[in-house]
Amino acid sequence: MRPFDFECFKATIDELHREGSTALAAETWCQPSAVYRSADRARDEQLRIFDRLPLVVACSSELAEPNAYLARSVVGTPVLVARQADGSVRAFFNSCRHRGTEVVWGEAAGCARRFTCPYHGWTYGTDGRLLGITTDVGFPDLDREQSGLVELACAERHGLVFVGRRPDVVVDLDEYLGPLDAELQSMQLGRFVVERRHQVEVEANWKLIMDGFLETYHVRFLHAATLTDRLYSDRNSYDAFGPHGRLASMRKTYDPAGVQTPSELLSQLIVSYRLFPNTEILWAIDHYEVWQIEPDPGRADRCRVRMALLTRPEDSGRSEHWARNLEMAMDIITSEDFAAARSAQRALDGGAAPEQVVYGRNEPGVQHFHQELTTRLTGNALVGGPE
Repeated sequence: MRPFDFECFKATIDELHREGSTALAAETWCQPSAVYRSADRARDEQLRIFDRLPLVVACSSELAEPNAYLARSVVGTPVLVARQADGSVRAFFNSCRHRGTEVVWGEAAGCARRFTCPYHGWTYGTDGRLLGITTDVGFPDLDREQSGLVELACAERHGLVFVGRRPDVVVDLDEYLGPLDAELQSMQLGRFVVERRHQVEVEANWKLIMDGFLETYHVRFLHAATLTDRLYSDRNSYDAFGPHGRLASMRKTYDPAGVQTPSELLSQLIVSYRLFPNTEILWAIDHYEVWQIEPDPGRADRCRVRMALLTRPEDSGRSEHWARNLEMAMDIITSEDFAAARSAQRALDGGAAPEQVVYGRNEPGVQHFHQELTTRLTGNALVGGPE
């Protein structure tokens, strides 16, 4: 695996390690704390970001065979994704054209050649076509050709399935991924399979959760008893790839003299890729973790966090190992990171938080993320990011 220019990347990491430093933004940056609690801001994010960009809906391995399907909520929108006979993946609103009921109720997965709405029995193919209705005499004027499931743009790359949340969204992954595309290709994420999933509701704005993934400043404080013996605090590189980013954090095992190959370098780092707006792909030696932080479409102070743990196919049978791995990760994140986010949200909602929040020079990833959000919401480019 060679996800970056080894010599250049190692030189950057070695310099940061030697100086005991971290990637720095040009200056500190502030914004109103209301971005974490404002209903108007949350609505703008829905309309201008989540309604306009490709979003990760699944991992390819979850749709491994023809007629495999997933019914999943994407930021509150019910979506049905199905693998076609030709190997492609198509996506639709999971909503019957009769009265709007979900064709597949809730969140589910399986393999089927057709979907029958549980409410009145209308039936659809995996390609979205309306195959049949009950009580034909009741609908003499129905145009069946125009009454299939509403299709959403869908594309697959790097082991991930992307959809547009609204029918008029174009999913152009070349444009969306930009300079990050080649690096994701080299990660070979597509050959990894989902070993297990976990999700949790958090009473905090989705951006508070995202913030925790984008810096290690907090490690020596928030994770003093859990991670400080394994991971340096404030010793990482950060690189922007258009709206996306890459954070590489040094493990305490890092030894510049002992790193001679890309694999040796990667084994002493935790590398996290952020796909704008809300997906984190974390590489951790023998597995990947794909994190998705979804805002609640009706409440600014709540979000859903999903995590998929991906392994090599030959390692997927180590159930106890991965169960322990997931339990450890979720225990730390839930009891520490999510607790910090909930605490911040309580202060924000209770009027105790400062009117302006500040992001330090040592938090370039957080700055980049919020500045990209602001730019897309206002149309005004901002200066910032790592030097």
